[in-house]
Amino acid sequence: MLQGASPDCGTPDPARRRLLTLAAAGVAIAISGCATPTGTGDAIDARPPPAAGSVFVFDVRNGYTAALQARAELSFTATGARLDGYAYAEAGNAGFGRALAPIVAREFDAEGRLLAWVRGDGLRTTFEPALRVLPPLAAGSQRQDAIARDSDGSRPRQVTLMLRVGRWETVRVPAGEFRTLRIERDLFMGDSDFFRTQTERQEIDWYAPELGIAVRSSEDSRHLDLAMGGGGWRGARGAQLRRGDWLVRELAERPAAPPGR
Repeated sequence: MLQGASPDCGTPDPARRRLLTLAAAGVAIAISGCATPTGTGDAIDARPPPAAGSVFVFDVRNGYTAALQARAELSFTATGARLDGYAYAEAGNAGFGRALAPIVAREFDAEGRLLAWVRGDGLRTTFEPALRVLPPLAAGSQRQDAIARDSDGSRPRQVTLMLRVGRWETVRVPAGEFRTLRIERDLFMGDSDFFRTQTERQEIDWYAPELGIAVRSSEDSRHLDLAMGGGGWRGARGAQLRRGDWLVRELAERPAAPPGR
């Protein structure tokens, strides 16, 4: 079932339509509440991350069908964290005609910033500087530019992260009910070429300060292929929207007594 917030303060329409898709597919989702984020001044505070040795398990579902695809583990060490156990395929090929294997892991530093993606063939994409994806964050919208480097030595590219801190929402996942801060991100991958636009990744985290992690996450990607528009040179009759996977991760298991909490 889906319990939505009121129209003037709840989930934005596009995201709400997606949640309704999940609900129609039989996934139980509960979202309520619309208070403005609060913190110290304009900053959104964060609890310390879980202690080294903490492991959180997530159900990974296909966002289009709600089918369970995998179980992922978010494990913490003294120097950061790593999310393993899933496979995310981006929209079509990467820029310059390179086909890339699915992302199977993410690596984070001790402050929760995204350091790298790891792909199924071992290729690593690192971000310099690391991308700020979770609190502490300033209220409102933020932009961050970074350089993405692939370990195969291909040309580095600039990526742009547009992040929006949303509202407090109460969400229900298999591991329980949590008060969360909604954080939306658009990541522009800078991989455009003459026949297509660059890949845009759309990500949403529901961050629970109680645990210091996102208890629910959604990610998908898309680009416009100008050569696949139904005929004609370079899509003279229009461009084709190509989408990647849409994956939804929900916390299923947490440490019985989280260390350091």
